[in-house]
Amino acid sequence: MSASMPEHHAPAPPPQLMERMMPQYRKKPVVVSAKQWFGPGDCPAWATHAVLEHECGFLIKTKEGQMSGNPGDWIIQGVEGEVYPCAPLIFEKTYEPVE
Repeated sequence: MSASMPEHHAPAPPPQLMERMMPQYRKKPVVVSAKQWFGPGDCPAWATHAVLEHECGFLIKTKEGQMSGNPGDWIIQGVEGEVYPCAPLIFEKTYEPVE
């Protein structure tokens, strides 16, 4: 029986190099429906099946489970009809009005 030799692995590259080596992707330009929520009654008709509003926020049933939203958050309907919340800062960085 021969003794197995320990495997030698090259050390992992530094994090800065790893970031440059990782593939990058751009989000495809898709159009979504969205409405900003400030209080009960702000839920758009296309989302009422998934949204439960209350005084301090809202809950949305999503494919990933229940998610919550706060006043000022956006309710978005995605390309497959899915409904989900989005924080205002993320919404501003990700979406722009369709002309």
